[in-house]
Amino acid sequence: MEKKMVVIVKGLIINNGKILLLKRSPHNKFGGGEWELAGGKLQVGEELEESLIREIEEETSLKVTPGEILYATTINDDPDRQLVFIHYLCSADHNLVVLSDEHTDFYWANQDNTKKLLRQNILQDFEKNHIFNKGYIQ
Repeated sequence: MEKKMVVIVKGLIINNGKILLLKRSPHNKFGGGEWELAGGKLQVGEELEESLIREIEEETSLKVTPGEILYATTINDDPDRQLVFIHYLCSADHNLVVLSDEHTDFYWANQDNTKKLLRQNILQDFEKNHIFNKGYIQ
């Protein structure tokens, strides 16, 4: 079997000091029912920011403005596949979310609720990259 590398862009979408968290649909193969950040796979020929804007709009109907890259990480979830995640700081000019069928719920979370809802591996990345100390999330 051919080994694959998949690039995924994710957005830490901030509005009024809160971060947007999305709850994956239970039928999703990976992470069903868990909370995550908006974003998705880079398509061949796409620029990173173009992919991020497209994915977030598809998932939430929000039009975001990507800012700086906050951190990157990788996961080897399968012997034949490696996932590379690139996390951007994003701003949204409003907080009216309309979900796609990929997610069942959303939450504009403060720092305490973010720590309660996100998976441990994402929280470890946040801690490692000092996301909670940078003042993005109240």
